[in-house]
Order: sequence, then C-alpha cells, then structure tokens
Amino acid sequence: MIERDGSLVAGPSVDIMGEIVNKTGREYVIVTFSVSIYDSSGNIIAIESIYIYNITQNQIKTFKTHIYDITSNQIIRCKIQLDQKS
Repeated sequence: MIERDGSLVAGPSVDIMGEIVNKTGREYVIVTFSVSIYDSSGNIIAIESIYIYNITQNQIKTFKTHIYDITSNQIIRCKIQLDQKS
C-alpha cells in the first residue's frame, strides 16, 4: 500500500531518483523539470514534475519522485526536460 493524496493506494509504483546540476551561471529560486518515462516501444507511459528550490551556480541538488501504476521492468528510458525557471 502506498499513500497518494492522503489515501492508501494498492498497485505497482516506482521511485525515480537523481541529481540536477546548475551549470547556467545563475541562481534560481525554483526550477521545474518534467520526467518522461518510456516503455520498450518508445511510448511515454508516465510524466511527473520535479521541483528544485533555491539552487545556486554549480550546486548539485538531488531529487526523488514517485510514479504510480507502473513497474520498474516497464521502464526502458527516462528523459528529464527543463520546464520553467525563476
């Protein structure tokens, strides 16, 4: 059982973890990324947002996001894209 939005949910899920490095030469209060998860056919099977707060120049920040209704053996590739920065 996993908690989602305050209630317990049964079913498959996976955690995606990694690091983001700020190589822009600027500091940001908030940066938003999208994590796209692909299956063996190249189809996107999940998209999740990641929020990184208060990241300075050359700083490394870790992230972790939880994706529901998929299993790790379904994942062939993950792609992280910048959405917004401020």
